[in-house]
Amino acid sequence: MNPDSFDIYRLLPFSRDDFAAAADLAQRFTAAYGTYRFDEDPKVYVDRLGGMVTEELRAELARGASAPGLLDERRQEQVVAAGTATLDRIRDVENNSVIFLVTGQQRVTRSGEEAQERRQYAVTVSRDGGSWRVYAFEPADVGQAGDTG
Repeated sequence: MNPDSFDIYRLLPFSRDDFAAAADLAQRFTAAYGTYRFDEDPKVYVDRLGGMVTEELRAELARGASAPGLLDERRQEQVVAAGTATLDRIRDVENNSVIFLVTGQQRVTRSGEEAQERRQYAVTVSRDGGSWRVYAFEPADVGQAGDTG
């Protein structure tokens, strides 16, 4: 078999365009997740993420973003975070979903002090009708890591 003519996409459940769209969504979502302001209404934050996620995940994000302790801490410390993200690799591919490992970077200002923070996430993107939606989102080191050998 000639490696130059080998098409891996014919063996996978998604086309090249599907993978690109799913990967773009995982990256955009992670960047948006890491972008917020202490003076921003949690509803505005969740609405920004809403078009990218399933209804179930949207409800979960809304609960987390509205947690009184979190809001109080962010207001007291005047936290402003600007997120970006980079795709690291694919963790798993199923018939209707792909799990991407994505590193989120944040430039965080807290009480006037600026810091850089990084965290890798497992972002599960699934087909939802004719489009892609983020179905699950968690730190990459939580849960099953798949093949570790």
